[in-house]
Amino acid sequence: MTATVIMLELFQQALELMTATPHSQTMLILDDVLIPKPFAKFIQGAYWDHDHALNRSCFGIRVVVLLWSNGSFAIPVAFLVWHKRQDPMPSFAPRRYRSKNELARILVYWVYRKGLRFYVLTFDTWYAKKENLILFNRLGIVWVTALESNRWIRLPLATPRKNPRGKSTTHENLRCEDLAARYPKREHYSNYPALDLRAKAFVIDLTTRIRNLKLVIVKDYLRSLSFAEEAAVLAALAKSKKPGPDPNKYILTNCLDAKVSWLIRCCKRRYQIEWVFREAKQHLALGACSARKFSAVTQHISLSFLGFVSLQQLHGNLPSEARNDLTLGEYRRQLQELYRIRVGDSVYLVNLSEICESVDTILNDVLSDIEHSAKSDKPLDDTEHDKPLSYLNLSLAA
Repeated sequence: MTATVIMLELFQQALELMTATPHSQTMLILDDVLIPKPFAKFIQGAYWDHDHALNRSCFGIRVVVLLWSNGSFAIPVAFLVWHKRQDPMPSFAPRRYRSKNELARILVYWVYRKGLRFYVLTFDTWYAKKENLILFNRLGIVWVTALESNRWIRLPLATPRKNPRGKSTTHENLRCEDLAARYPKREHYSNYPALDLRAKAFVIDLTTRIRNLKLVIVKDYLRSLSFAEEAAVLAALAKSKKPGPDPNKYILTNCLDAKVSWLIRCCKRRYQIEWVFREAKQHLALGACSARKFSAVTQHISLSFLGFVSLQQLHGNLPSEARNDLTLGEYRRQLQELYRIRVGDSVYLVNLSEICESVDTILNDVLSDIEHSAKSDKPLDDTEHDKPLSYLNLSLAA
């Protein structure tokens, strides 16, 4: 199977879930991930790029991913590999160079034209470029993003006044941090006890073509329990020589009626794609591909995403108590301990790890007339026998 066939299958699963999920719970998350290849000399699609997790340059594959989520289930529906600008571009890359923002617009436009609907699109500050926002507004997409503290905005004035050139203007150009500096005290911000934060909303314009946007400034957001995960990620900045992050968070959306609590939930749910990247790297071998050809690399990435969705489905079918006690990684390790044993027309999934150290000892005693070559480190081997296994003390597994 090619990467295209695999991703189309995942896209079809998202379409089926879309019809069975309330529209207000659906979300599309846009982000990119670097798959490190520090020991590789040459892989098609791998280049030197900055790794934000390690804060240094690293040789790897940069992938732009779209993730569809309904709150409890996440499906990567599309991805594209970013290629470094070269002259000429290699044969396995597009004919002309495309930036990550161009790839993001291609992905969003493609899934939207294919019929995938979602309530809101979320992305980080890197993809808050004006070309992206203009396209999302044309498509009628509700989006939520964050802005850098030095991002320039246009604040409407209550009364027109003259600018430094002497012309009358109705807007004031300033940076987000300058706007927050006008309200230095916490008393200037509305209190949200349920979210453990203080915030203040403004109606602004980014450019003359991107207007009527809602900007929410969250005061000292790293102290809030709502952003505990982000505070843990940024804790490493305090140990470096670089200045720490801005104490305020700037959330921007094109939905003027959006409540602050809903915007905070969207920002928190955006980190679901970071969780998907971590699980795919740690437990589904996203970065373990040693192939050099670009087709094999993309196929491996799509198979890792397919494995993640399949594992997520199996994990979701567990009883609620077992599901809450098991992470995806722990559940994967339990599945690797299962043996598939066929008795006539019946197939049993059994876990022999708690009975003895070697599975061969039990199976050779009971099934002595059958050659059994399974090893304890090679689960999911087949064993066929016509006699019942009722006298075996087997632990059935889901």
